[in-house]
Amino acid sequence: MLSYEEAIGVLYSHIYKGLSTDERARLDAGRPDRARALLRELGEPQLRYPTIHVTGTKGKGSTAIMIAAMLQAAGLRIGVMTSPHLQDIRERMQIDRAMISKDEFAARVTALIPLFDAHADSGFPEVMNALTFHYFADEKVDAAVIEVGVGGRLDATNVLQPEAVVFTSISYDHMHLLATHSRKSRPRKLH
Repeated sequence: MLSYEEAIGVLYSHIYKGLSTDERARLDAGRPDRARALLRELGEPQLRYPTIHVTGTKGKGSTAIMIAAMLQAAGLRIGVMTSPHLQDIRERMQIDRAMISKDEFAARVTALIPLFDAHADSGFPEVMNALTFHYFADEKVDAAVIEVGVGGRLDATNVLQPEAVVFTSISYDHMHLLATHSRKSRPRKLH
């Protein structure tokens, strides 16, 4: 079994390092398809519990945590996925406000290495989501509150079939990431 640090290294190895903007855009364009392929091989874990999808520009994480707290106060077992993490990668995948243990995190990543290797072109968001959704399904959460990553139509969380979608405030941050990337198409200002 991998150590906790080695498990983090496996996940981080899926970050697109040293790629040009065009190369990243090409890889990002396939993100929902790659996410679906990973999850299909895991038996579609994200469909085994109701989800609430939280999107927007600012306040997504706080909103997700507040929704999870309300559902938990109602007596439900709640998974919550947020991003990015502030200090510990395990912040991204909590059940009833408790992070997964380091040992269990390492064991779960170890078990999924063959899947991650078979989908080597998958980026960090896809492998992190697969790990998290699978964890929530195995732990039989009553529901999960899922925060989008960067957002937009190519977000890896768009594999969900949520019971509800919550929008926080929307502004123009990350337009360069959300616009279509190509040599002929550049983000344009919206008025």
